[in-house]
Formats: sequence, C-alpha cells, structure tokens
Amino acid sequence: MERGGKPEILELFSKEMYGHFPEKEYAISFTEKVLSEHYLDSAAIVKEVTGKVRTSSGEEQFTILYVFPRNMDRVPVFAGLNFSGNHTIDTLGTIAIHNRWVKNSEHAHISDNHASPESRGANASRWPLATIINSGYGVATAYYGEFDPDYDDGFDNGFHSLFAQPEKDAEAYCPGSISMWAKGMSFIADYLSEDTVADPNRIIAIGHSRLGKTAL
Repeated sequence: MERGGKPEILELFSKEMYGHFPEKEYAISFTEKVLSEHYLDSAAIVKEVTGKVRTSSGEEQFTILYVFPRNMDRVPVFAGLNFSGNHTIDTLGTIAIHNRWVKNSEHAHISDNHASPESRGANASRWPLATIINSGYGVATAYYGEFDPDYDDGFDNGFHSLFAQPEKDAEAYCPGSISMWAKGMSFIADYLSEDTVADPNRIIAIGHSRLGKTAL
C-alpha cells in the first residue's frame, strides 16, 4: 500500500476515528404500531417501528419513529439519529419513552441518566416536522444510545456484542461508536427500503456533530 495514499488514509480514519463498519451477517425484522393517523391536522401518519436484529451472537432491538405524509407514495425521507430519545422530537403523548442510558440535560429535563415524560418535545425545534411534512417529505429517526450508549463502557452495551468478530484483531476491527451508530442508520434504511410510502432511492441521511459524522 502506498504510504499517504487514499487506502491508508481511509484505514487510519477507520481505526482512529470512526471504527470499522460492522460487516457481520445479520437478520432483521420489523413490527409496526400506528401512533396517530391524523397527525398535524390529518396531514401525516405517525408510526413506531420496532426493529429486531439477530446475528450468530444474539439479538437486540431498537425503535424507529416514522412520520410521513398521508395519501402520498414514494416520498423522500430524512433519516437520522437523535441525541435524547424519539419522545424529545415532538410532544405527541403516544411516543414511547426509552429506558436506555441517556446523557443528562437541563434543557431536556433529563437527570440521573434516565429519560422522563418531562422531556417530551424538548428538542422539537431541531425537528420541524410540520415544515417537512407539508413539503412532501417524511422523517425517520431512532435514539442513538440504543445502538451504543455515549459513554466509555468498553463497548459492553448496545449492539457491539452482536457484531464482535473475536477471530480478528479486536482492537483493529472494533466498530467504534460512530460506526455502530452508522450501522443503526443502515437498519433504518433497511426498513425504508421495504416501506410502501418511502422512496428507497431518496433516503436523505442527516445528523449534527458526531451524528453528522455518522451520517457521512
């Protein structure tokens, strides 16, 4: 490999910043629950989608919040992870509150690293759902901490155990947090590729800060 060439640079980014993207084979299934058929004055439908991921090492699950326009087919969808939980992007009372570790936030009314009902809609300004829906787009999001909690736990929690490859160098091939979050976004894409409303060729990956790197 030529030193300083593109392959070497990409390898350094994988090892030092992003982690190696998980490549282990997996199976995935989805269960849908309609939370509202008349959201935003009947302009949209809201679904909660439970995804179950299985590998030879076990099973984990996560939850997608999916909001899309009524009476439209093959719409483009913004897909991205959120920092505090699906229930923080909107005040809709039927959105489930996760029970995973979450960063404390005075703004989002989160303490003791647990989500709470007081967090509903705390980050709604970052997710302008009415504008998005009325423009003919959908939104699909999941809490990033379901895939890997954002603290140094030695990768003992989240989805890392499903994709570990002990036959390889554990340090060199560790997915890392950003790559595991990116894998979570790929699971959202798995769902949208099967959905009859979303256009699988127009999935728009979005994210801010570390979740911006995740989208990239």
